[in-house]
Amino acid sequence: MVMIKKWNILFIIGLAFLFLFPQLPIANNYLLHVGIIIFLNIIFGLSWNLLGGYTGQISFGHAMFLGMGAYTTMILVSK
Repeated sequence: MVMIKKWNILFIIGLAFLFLFPQLPIANNYLLHVGIIIFLNIIFGLSWNLLGGYTGQISFGHAMFLGMGAYTTMILVSK
């Protein structure tokens, strides 16, 4: 018999909330924007923890890709 651990259930609930958050009927666009920025920072922090914390490697690729994505987005939005 397979036992489902508490962390697996919390992970599934968090993942479902992550995918359903943009679909929620939020009347204020500012709250939606803040929520998406929070999720992006969580993902960025977890990836940095995985690379820098567990393996001990130093990588500036995370910051570079985040900066390139932000720069590209601003160019596309402004035009």
